[in-house]
Amino acid sequence: MRICLFNGGLGNQVFQYIFSRWMELATGEPCYLDDSAFWLDNVAHNGYEIPKVFPNSKPRLLSEFFEPDVWEYMVEQYKAGVPVYQQIKNLGEDIVVVTDNDSCRFDGRVVNAPENTYLPMLADYKGGNVYFYGYWINREWLKGDFYNILREELRFAPITEEHNLRYASMITTSLSISMHIRRGDFVELNRARTPQTYRVLVECTEQAIDDAHYFIFSDDLEWCKANKKELGLELGEGRVTFVEGNSGAISSRDMQLMSMCKGNILVGGSSFSYLAALLNIHEAPITINSTERQV
Repeated sequence: MRICLFNGGLGNQVFQYIFSRWMELATGEPCYLDDSAFWLDNVAHNGYEIPKVFPNSKPRLLSEFFEPDVWEYMVEQYKAGVPVYQQIKNLGEDIVVVTDNDSCRFDGRVVNAPENTYLPMLADYKGGNVYFYGYWINREWLKGDFYNILREELRFAPITEEHNLRYASMITTSLSISMHIRRGDFVELNRARTPQTYRVLVECTEQAIDDAHYFIFSDDLEWCKANKKELGLELGEGRVTFVEGNSGAISSRDMQLMSMCKGNILVGGSSFSYLAALLNIHEAPITINSTERQV
């Protein structure tokens, strides 16, 4: 049995979904998404979002594999600090954990994989149970042999909100460049980027492109507006649009609108904007990368 960790915000969820579906398509066998994290009393971010955002998706949830009473017991065990892979081992089942990060705690066999690396040989593992603990953030899981299948499954739901339809029209009729400025939890984790980081990327874009229209997406738009000069966004009338109104249940619209832009400015660390660039609807989108590693 193959099981994949499934947690976090939309960006992480989608990369874990891509990995699990790639595994299914490569092996012809099920790979279940361990959705126990979304059964907690206080779910992180906006909870389980995949089917709402991508109605063509085909998530295979671990909660649907077990009988409801069994799953309820497993969730209680998880809340008490016993993750699913440990529960399986505690029942005497053979299981190996393959992880691409150092946050996994398991008293059984652990195989360490390089972080965010495309490793198609993982599909060759035979026998017993294997739990894939990680985020598997790498474009090749999406760009490989199963690209057309996965892109169809990751087709966004149609935009219905009036303000987003207006933004979509502006994006499609201009030389639109998206920039995602993530604050929020990044500030708390001391991972927030300085305004200079974004200013340099804007300057690079200005050197390469004439008349770019910048669409700014952020979970702290007031900070962005207050630091407009420092961010390099004082560019003249009609060249910068701050995208507003997409919080909470419709926060995924920011990813969708970014994917519609002619180009994307990427700053390392946010799977949300990175995924938007990978799902870009244009055949040859413009990508402006920071010097940080993008895989």
